[in-house]
Amino acid sequence: MKFLPIRPPSRGILIKIFIFIFIVTIFLNTGWFMSSSRIISNQFKSFEGISEQERAERLGLDDGITDETRRVMQMLNITNAGENGAPVVFNASYNDNIKKLDQMLRGTYKYNALASSMVSLNRALPDNRSEYCKTKKYPKNLPKASVVIPFHDDDWMLLMRNIHSVLLRTPDHLLEEILLVFDYSNREYYQEQLDEYIKKYPNIRLIRSHRRQGIIPTRILGGRNAIGPVIVYLDSHVEVLPGWIEPMLSRINENPTVLAWAKISGIDPETLQVKLDKKPGKIGVFRWDMYFEFMTIRYFEGNKPTPRFEPKATVTMIGPCFAIQKDFFHQIGLFDPDFDYWGGEDVELALRTWMCGGRVELIPCTVVAHMLKQHTYTMATKEKGGVYYNHDRTAEIWMDDEYKKHYYTATKRTKPRNFGDIKDRLELKKKLGCKSFKWLLENVYPLMPIPTNETNLTDFWYQKRDEGMKKMGNQTDDDYE
Repeated sequence: MKFLPIRPPSRGILIKIFIFIFIVTIFLNTGWFMSSSRIISNQFKSFEGISEQERAERLGLDDGITDETRRVMQMLNITNAGENGAPVVFNASYNDNIKKLDQMLRGTYKYNALASSMVSLNRALPDNRSEYCKTKKYPKNLPKASVVIPFHDDDWMLLMRNIHSVLLRTPDHLLEEILLVFDYSNREYYQEQLDEYIKKYPNIRLIRSHRRQGIIPTRILGGRNAIGPVIVYLDSHVEVLPGWIEPMLSRINENPTVLAWAKISGIDPETLQVKLDKKPGKIGVFRWDMYFEFMTIRYFEGNKPTPRFEPKATVTMIGPCFAIQKDFFHQIGLFDPDFDYWGGEDVELALRTWMCGGRVELIPCTVVAHMLKQHTYTMATKEKGGVYYNHDRTAEIWMDDEYKKHYYTATKRTKPRNFGDIKDRLELKKKLGCKSFKWLLENVYPLMPIPTNETNLTDFWYQKRDEGMKKMGNQTDDDYE
């Protein structure tokens, strides 16, 4: 058999083959092939299967601990401060200069900010979820979230630790953006330093208010500017735990009218310890004076408990972390725009959600650690009066007359204070075809005790709750699976 000679490939073809092999090699080893400017914008690609430490390195997330703080840590013989949620404890031998610094920071921020300065912005936190929550599978095509974080006078490290926890523990395909809403402050680090910080992360946006407004108007500003189909509100002084966002987004994906509320754990303001347990959390309710209370799931659900870690109907909630579908949130009127700085907005939003076609649910598999500390900022305007004004608005808009009187009895008044113009909110209530407060008590909160001739309705509420718990044998949330 005669073989024809094989012509060697031309130089041009060899160059093309070499370039092709080079491109494939780069792609397989790096996951992308693009200019350096594009690499930054794609730092949010999937990091499945790598540790949080590796993820922090890829994102370029610094630990935030300054050289000066490291020297103080060395003097106090402190290493790995706060890792895995452990407490930061100072020994008794720290010198006068450190003591003065400690006292100055406490006076400014109303918590142990010196300890906070020693805790890495990327600190690891234990995955203390139940096996049910750890192994539960969620759809991959969940809606993206805009994580909205209003902030005012917070310590830099506290806010940044919040942001880093979101970046480290949120799957990239679920994070539309982190939207920081700045409620004006004279803190220097919230000027150029913050601007330079967010330049590194295209998924972080900043909106600045040039005057102090309070958390409620600031949340409204965030809600109006959020891009994602779901809005997740976080307080500034929280850290999210592993697996935090999927359970909320999954529930909203199933039912877009659900306001999904996270289980709230604690961050100790003295030691920065993160306090965790494997319980499903507690139900949120309110007393006749509109103040929030916790109630055990076992008592609230009675003799027909739902599976322990499944989403659970809750009357109301508190605001360190909750999620809501953006279109539904806008439809029901965001937060009340005439509310004063702070207080009562979570109860009002929950009542409106229930009465106007939605649901409020506790999501036990979503866990967020929240620091309850002294406030460092103004809580009310002189014109309105803060939380009392807000509560009066809630009662006047959402309570039927036969129940409104109980609110005023509970607040030891016979008539309302100034509660502003409620015409627009009453029109919204009518437009949405919202149900009555009586419907809410009968269908959502039948455990709310109805007064007859009682005058101290706070004591009356606690008495009836305790009697109900006793009838159930004082069972706790540990008493069922």
